[in-house]
Amino acid sequence: KLQFLYFIGTMPRSYLKYEAKGMTGVVAANDGNVVVVPVTNGDEKGMVVCTPALEYVHIFDLATLDIVGYIPGGSDEAAVSCLESSANGDQLLIGYTDGHVSVYMTAGWEALMTRGLGHKLNSKILSLASSSDSTMLASGGSDTDIVIWDVSTQDPLFRLRGHKSAILGLKFQQNNKRLISVAGDGLVKIWEPDVRACVHTFIGSASQATSICLDITESRLIVGARDNILKVYNTENQSGTVEEGYAPHGTLERQNHRPVAMMKYNPSHTLLAVQSADRVIEFFSVLSEKGVGAKLARQKKRRREKEKDTENIERHAGMEYHKLDAVLRADSKIRSFDFVPREEGELSSEPDKVVVALNDNQFEVWNITFTDSKVTPVVVTRSKECSIIGHRGEIRSSSMSASNRLIATCATGGVKVWRIELETEGEEGAIVDCTHTIDIPEPVCLTFLPGDQHLVAGTKDGTLEIISLPLSEVIESIEAHEGEVQALALRSDGKGIASGGKDKKFKIWSFDLQTDDETKEKRLTLFEASSLEFTDGVTAITYSQDRKFFAVALQDNTVKIYFADSCKFFLSLFGHKYPVTSLSISDDSRLIATGSIDKNVKLWGLDFGDCHKSLFAHDDYVTDVKFVSGTHYLWTCGKDGTVKSWDADHFSHVQTLRGHHG
Repeated sequence: KLQFLYFIGTMPRSYLKYEAKGMTGVVAANDGNVVVVPVTNGDEKGMVVCTPALEYVHIFDLATLDIVGYIPGGSDEAAVSCLESSANGDQLLIGYTDGHVSVYMTAGWEALMTRGLGHKLNSKILSLASSSDSTMLASGGSDTDIVIWDVSTQDPLFRLRGHKSAILGLKFQQNNKRLISVAGDGLVKIWEPDVRACVHTFIGSASQATSICLDITESRLIVGARDNILKVYNTENQSGTVEEGYAPHGTLERQNHRPVAMMKYNPSHTLLAVQSADRVIEFFSVLSEKGVGAKLARQKKRRREKEKDTENIERHAGMEYHKLDAVLRADSKIRSFDFVPREEGELSSEPDKVVVALNDNQFEVWNITFTDSKVTPVVVTRSKECSIIGHRGEIRSSSMSASNRLIATCATGGVKVWRIELETEGEEGAIVDCTHTIDIPEPVCLTFLPGDQHLVAGTKDGTLEIISLPLSEVIESIEAHEGEVQALALRSDGKGIASGGKDKKFKIWSFDLQTDDETKEKRLTLFEASSLEFTDGVTAITYSQDRKFFAVALQDNTVKIYFADSCKFFLSLFGHKYPVTSLSISDDSRLIATGSIDKNVKLWGLDFGDCHKSLFAHDDYVTDVKFVSGTHYLWTCGKDGTVKSWDADHFSHVQTLRGHHG
């Protein structure tokens, strides 16, 4: 067992220490971007999708969309903020929100560089770039610095300074002789790492530049911005001055006016994909030299027909790129995307695949098929999605079974039940997989019922949904409240539940068995035993373990205590400045803890209703409080992403658990 001592004066106290065991339910977090890399396992070759998963990197098999591995982060306080693959795909570059950088080989996932620190601590890594020989790495962060790394020695070589805002994009050029950067200050800078200096600076766009992209020949530099104009620069002439090497080459106009988030070429470099800060990816076809020549000839012909000079027609970006009508339109906001590299021997007629990460904790695989039709030269279709592992929105409520082997969670879209596995005899394991997924549109709260075979979920529509785990479906829907069901609690006698809603009503329900009309089998149901009506909506409910009291928190910032057997009023607790969000009564029924939107946790005595102590518990509002069974130790959690433990007898803070990044 892990224990540590808490000293007050010369008297030590011993407390159990809790550590994170694992996490689940994360498909693709919103902090970073998705990357597709080729992997080799012996004689077998394949493609994997790497996604940010809080402090981890999850690795999915592209063919089956199953998790085949993960890369640990090493720190519970730093989430993955940036992923990038090397030029030949043999390395995965990882940037974190605390300024650290890691590099892993894709063959066997061996670490080449682990959490190297070259940026200011807690500055977010926003961009990464690898040299063509994979020996040098460039990282850009929110501290406005560009750090050049030696991957073999795991040491930062030097830093490049000049930008006034966060670095948003990096690209090596000319066999690593030059580095191109774009930042939030709207400037594009050209650096020469050999002399460690900036050799050229220009304004990337009339509005703030946000992204850069180089074609495979490094002859065209495209700069995306916050408007609908992509600026193209000709980088073919590198023998003259630096200014001549980055000459304006025209513009491309997008249909979408939202800021550009990401730009990438497909593996054959015949298509340019442009992601905006919404649900759409637009496409530009890259014309061949034959196509550009034909376009130039048509322009000359039209000018001759108008009896105009044809000698001054210059080649520009509009002749080399053609805006396609086809777009990739996802159902949710797109966070990032990446093309799937072509495998050896794959036919060129096969469609391109693109992996799209969405902001609702899922990613999708889309096919981009080239056709001979002049009307629709490109067809974009959704191929498959990876979504069943996690929820689509923030988790509103959770409940643990009496056997401590199942955890139920609910979020917008449904309820999921997770299994906890024992690692060794006497030692608790981690959450390993999702055993049940039940589609319910908008669940708000839920609780396990005695026997762990059923769940009850309260919804935004005011219904109570009774869920059978063996059947993995809703067996009955009961119209319980006229508004949202905001709180559920299992009665301490185990014979029913209690619910509270926005309709200002508190209802006590009892279990019953009802014969199904079709199957003639008996199934669980609920009937209303009694109810109370208040002047404000109910926000939280809890029962005492000795079956003596139940407590109801109201929207008017107060908590009402009632006798459980007679439903008669006992005490009123008032002192919070904002509504109470959670309640918990200690097993001996001597203390009740209340957590509120005012960021405070208050400890009250249940004998006279006096406030023993008010604790400023979190930096954001408190979402839940729970007493440890048989003790006066208290756990609290808040919207600041932390979970804290407290000694309610001595009003002391014991431990803080960090790991959530939402």
